[in-house]
Amino acid sequence: MKSTIMIAATRSNAGKTTFTTGFLNALKNKYPDKQSVHAFKCGPDYIDPMFHKSVLSINSTNLDPFFLDEEGLRKVFYENSGDINVIEAAMGLYDGIGVSKRASAYEVAASLNIKIILLVDASGIGYSLIPLLKGFIGEDNKKLISGVVLNKISEKFYKKIVKYSFKTGKQTALLFDVNATIGEKVDGIDDPDDHRNQNGNDLQNPLGNRHITSAVFRTVRPDHIVKKYEPVHHQR
Repeated sequence: MKSTIMIAATRSNAGKTTFTTGFLNALKNKYPDKQSVHAFKCGPDYIDPMFHKSVLSINSTNLDPFFLDEEGLRKVFYENSGDINVIEAAMGLYDGIGVSKRASAYEVAASLNIKIILLVDASGIGYSLIPLLKGFIGEDNKKLISGVVLNKISEKFYKKIVKYSFKTGKQTALLFDVNATIGEKVDGIDDPDDHRNQNGNDLQNPLGNRHITSAVFRTVRPDHIVKKYEPVHHQR
């Protein structure tokens, strides 16, 4: 059976691609057989898959719920999946066509019956973080959100916020802390080469620089996460 996880966020520009690529690199280092780790991207985006490929050296696959129905999404996923699969969401988790979840990343996760790690840019936010998370978890009627990553949060605030639990029924979102950035993409038009040699960094060695992959591995432990979701009971 396959282990699969989706990396989603509350909005665009929260750090999904940075985190996902660091997550992939940590998994690749842990499981060096490049065929064992595969990446996917929700929607038609062709830029973010280039970042995935810069780490895995194999193509990333698009899962576009606008053009594919549930059966189509599953077919494309199974034809291109490996032993470990990481799907990067698009925009905010629930953002679909208009004011709906239709063609959203959440629809992809629901179609594949996979768990979600929710990434939150926690810079410039205080107590408002709590109702924000409760809202996202409350909207998750299929109970797919299983972890929350607080990106760019201060150490002092992190220690205070972790005492709160975000529970909906039997679902619990765990809190992790990652502070990893390589700069922003401009209007989505960017590619891995633009980040190489920036402040001496090189995406190939690994994303941004070693501290990003190290931060992801140290605080989130991707190897533990994929084991937690192994096997994932996908529904064909």
